Amino acid sequence: MNKFMEKLKNFGWVKYVTVLFAGLAVGLSLSIGIITVKWIIDEIRYKSIIDKETETPIAEEETTELVIEEKEYTLTVTTVKQIVKPASDLVTTKYYYSDVDVYENYKELFGIKIPLTTDKVVFTYEGVINVGIDLADIEYIIDNKNKTITIKMPKIKVISNDIDEESLKIPFESNSIFNSTNLEDYSELFGALEKEREEALLANTEFINSALNNAKTILEQLLTVADETNEYKVIFK
Repeated sequence: MNKFMEKLKNFGWVKYVTVLFAGLAVGLSLSIGIITVKWIIDEIRYKSIIDKETETPIAEEETTELVIEEKEYTLTVTTVKQIVKPASDLVTTKYYYSDVDVYENYKELFGIKIPLTTDKVVFTYEGVINVGIDLADIEYIIDNKNKTITIKMPKIKVISNDIDEESLKIPFESNSIFNSTNLEDYSELFGALEKEREEALLANTEFINSALNNAKTILEQLLTVADETNEYKVIFK
């Protein structure tokens, strides 16, 4: 303690007091600075809270979506006819036949057969009959609301009937002295045979139903795969 007092004396009271007050000033400044900084921070926090409470909400912008309404598709009879048009050759059913027949040709006098004038020919032949429907005869009823296509089918009819003349074979032939048979007679015979075959086939209910079902299947398949009609139900009447 005595050494400290001696140094203090040597240093001088004035200098001591000056240093002392300078230290106190620095300490006071630091305290004031800390208090000031704390006050500023509190003020900033307070102002932030007030601003949030008084902040006017920003109205959300209304977004308008552009809605494009798709026009409902309307199927027409014309479109359906165009779709089934390629089926003109498909809606037919072929019937192959072969038969043996006897042809007689003779002369008459007052409705009486004249003796020794009869020609007799036994022959075999082959042919094919195409039966089906005519697409132009089909009636279509379209219900776009319920997505249905009602088809009224026409009756099955003969499309063509051809006897293959090259298939003609004559195992037996008897010509008379006073009569002769020529090719024109065979042509007339073929016409009569074709007509008989057609009438017999159209009377065959089992075959006609099979041909009708075949035509229905072809039409339904075409309408089922087509883009314009694949969502429609096909109904036959």
